[in-house]
Amino acid sequence: MTDLVTDRPAAPVPEGVASRLLQEAAAALSQGVKAFKADGAGQAASQWSWTQTVLTSGTVSDKLAARQALLRARPQFGLHLIDDTVRMVAAKGKGHAMQAMNMLADLFGQYLLPPNRKLKLFAQQPLGALQDIAGGDPAVRRRQLIFWLFEERLKAAYKEFVGRVREMAHDTVEKSRKHGVNTLAQLLVAHPELEQTLLETLANKLGDEKKSVACLAVRRLSSLLRAHPAMRTVVVKEVERLLFRQNVGKRVQFYGICFLSQVQFSDEGDEALAQRIVRIYVGFFRACVKQAELDARLMRALLTGLSDCVGRARLLATELQQYMQPLHHIAQLANFGVATQALLLMFRLTTAGGQTEPTDRYYCALYKKLVHPGLATSQKLADFLNLVYRSVRMDSCQPRARAFIKRLLQGCLHQTAALACSVLLLVSELFRRRPELAHVAGQATAAAWTADDHSDGEEARRRYAPLYREPRWCRAELAALHELAPLARHLHPTLALFAGQLIAGRQAQYSGNPLHDFQLMHFLNRFCYRNPKKSASVAETARRLPVSSAEYARLAPSQVPHDEKFFHRYFQWRDEHGLTASAAGRPLTDASGDVTDEAFDDFLDGFFEKKRKAGDGVDFLTEIAHGARRHWRRMMSTAVTT
Repeated sequence: MTDLVTDRPAAPVPEGVASRLLQEAAAALSQGVKAFKADGAGQAASQWSWTQTVLTSGTVSDKLAARQALLRARPQFGLHLIDDTVRMVAAKGKGHAMQAMNMLADLFGQYLLPPNRKLKLFAQQPLGALQDIAGGDPAVRRRQLIFWLFEERLKAAYKEFVGRVREMAHDTVEKSRKHGVNTLAQLLVAHPELEQTLLETLANKLGDEKKSVACLAVRRLSSLLRAHPAMRTVVVKEVERLLFRQNVGKRVQFYGICFLSQVQFSDEGDEALAQRIVRIYVGFFRACVKQAELDARLMRALLTGLSDCVGRARLLATELQQYMQPLHHIAQLANFGVATQALLLMFRLTTAGGQTEPTDRYYCALYKKLVHPGLATSQKLADFLNLVYRSVRMDSCQPRARAFIKRLLQGCLHQTAALACSVLLLVSELFRRRPELAHVAGQATAAAWTADDHSDGEEARRRYAPLYREPRWCRAELAALHELAPLARHLHPTLALFAGQLIAGRQAQYSGNPLHDFQLMHFLNRFCYRNPKKSASVAETARRLPVSSAEYARLAPSQVPHDEKFFHRYFQWRDEHGLTASAAGRPLTDASGDVTDEAFDDFLDGFFEKKRKAGDGVDFLTEIAHGARRHWRRMMSTAVTT
């Protein structure tokens, strides 16, 4: 609807004059409503007769469509239709109530409410300038008074409608609550009228008992900020008021923090907003540490949000140091995943604050996490290893960097092959970047290694102390990297290869993702001849081919990874002898096409470079070997069949 005068400031008049103008406006509006009901907004007689029939005896959908058409044509004379439709929102039938709610939301947002301002009361209009506005024309004066009174009554009707929508948002039925939340967000995006009421109700739905409703509230608040970026500060203040309310539940806190972490910043001018959000995060950190309640889910959301907005806040070095204290507590008390996020944020804050390297306290916390029980099973393992690499690479204290390398290698002795290979590649890259750390033999004297535990001389005091909490003083630079020796004899071929390369002073190289490629499940998939995924990150040709394919068997041995040498030898042998008999004249396959026991025994003899000795008598070791071969053959046949 287009109003007549909207840009003039309020011009107050005496109370008696305002009362007479209100009565005049009411009389004019009443006459207009009577005319509207008589001719139906200027419709033809037949069309108005049909419209009246629909309004009285049609279906609910038809009634709503007819009301909407009439209100679009003459909204100022259809207030009774608006009031009737608002009452439908509170009806017992939820389906009809939702239909009426949808119609009113569209009608208010697109046709009834003025686009860029809030509705005014009749007394707030420029009544004193009415004579100038009308210019002596009675028709203009009448239309202006009708419009001002209509706006006041429309404001009351809209307030009533918003109240009904709020009730719907708190309904016992989840579907109704979702519909109410969607309508609240739609009204809030469309118009600033009752903005604070709508925003408060929508923010309170972050604590809804149903996860789906709370997540919907987060999405709707985020879409509101995308539609109106200027409202970011207002919305953040409202969410902050909700989060720090007394006796607020953990659910509200979690979804509130999730929303704050999704606030998007512009390129310039958002420092104050980012600083406000940072203060909210840090306040939560301190409260959680003080209460000794470190909810892992809430901590992850807090750390994610703080990591995203700390760069925008442009905090001073003194402020950064104040925020470090709660992060240190979280790194010590939380689980491995949350602690890794805290350490990542500490590293970022330190480098963002202008320091050349992290503090000693940071390195102590990171050093302690190298032996955490949840290291191997954490989903943050890749992030943690990357953090260790970056931290050690920029550490100016060589003894401390050497201590990290020692502890990493010690962990390889009892970790999975995937993690151990990743660590060896990490150490190899550190050696390449910092050659001064690459002395495998160490700097210790012979006396330092031969002194017994009872020696109280200078040599005993100069031995490596792996249990020291402070890596700077554990004297790791004096010790050799003797952990590489057992790793070079490891049963995993690639792990042994990497360790041998480090001992020989060469760089261990691998172009794939060791955390994925050397997992047990990846090996079992290859063992069962499952085709690798096309999206695999490994660049080697061998890993992109099924092990049972002819292309795989034709690869040169140098093209096959060490952990797949056995597969390659077996299928190469099978293809070479697939159409002929074995050397002993026995068939290679049975009637079903599987490799026979005898043929597979011949392959194992050649693979392990063993020769069976013919002779009489019983040799139980030979029988055990034959039984093991038959069992191995059955496993391979089952895998082929699968």
